[in-house]
Order: sequence, then structure tokens, then C-alpha cells
Amino acid sequence: MPVRPPWAQTRRTYYCYVVRVDWHRLGWQDVGPMVAMLGAELRFSVECVYRPLNDHPLSRPATRRSLTSAAAQAAVDPARLSLPECARAHAEVVSFHHRLLLGDDDEIGDVIRAFHKVWDHLRAPR
Repeated sequence: MPVRPPWAQTRRTYYCYVVRVDWHRLGWQDVGPMVAMLGAELRFSVECVYRPLNDHPLSRPATRRSLTSAAAQAAVDPARLSLPECARAHAEVVSFHHRLLLGDDDEIGDVIRAFHKVWDHLRAPR
């Protein structure tokens, strides 16, 4: 049975629990392998944080019909931006929906064990 929201709640809000991973030490390109393996291990959605807007396929303001001139399109072109901290977060941060942390101690232990299992597997020499 779903949890009923309080009577005064008019909108739902979703939170994510995030963990930054020092992937440089492990010689990885990003946290992609860890995200995929954690998701499989937990059977729960685990994701990277969103891509930076200047590199996101949905951020295409030049396709708006109101931007008819080349100057207007150039002014809103996200490719003109440099967003190094966003790119860094996308490469380093593992994100879980907060409901994963609403379980009891055993369920939280499953998350910890999954991290250890994946971390040990990815750190193992090849």
C-alpha cells in the first residue's frame, strides 16, 4: 500500500542520495561501470547525475521557432558554455533515489555490501 502524503502536501518532491567516487585513483574514465554494476546488484535504479546542459541532447534551444536569427540562436547555444564542474559531477557522482535509504538496517546493509562488492571487483587487478 502506498504511503499517503500529508493533507497539506500539494506536490510530490523527489530527492536523490548521491555519492562522489574518487575514480581517478582506480584508473577509470568515470563511474559508469560502477553505476551499472550497483544497479544490477541492488536491482534498483542507480544513475549518474545529469549530463551538463552544454552536452545534453535535450538542451537544444536553437530548435525553438521563436529564435529566427542566427544571432539569437548563437546567443542561446549551450555549446558556447564551459561547465567543468558539471562535467566532473557527471563523471564522479553516483545517484540513488532516496527511497533506497528508507529501508530498515538490513536493507541499508545491502547497499553497503553492494558498494563493497562492486568496489572490490572494479579494483581487482586485471
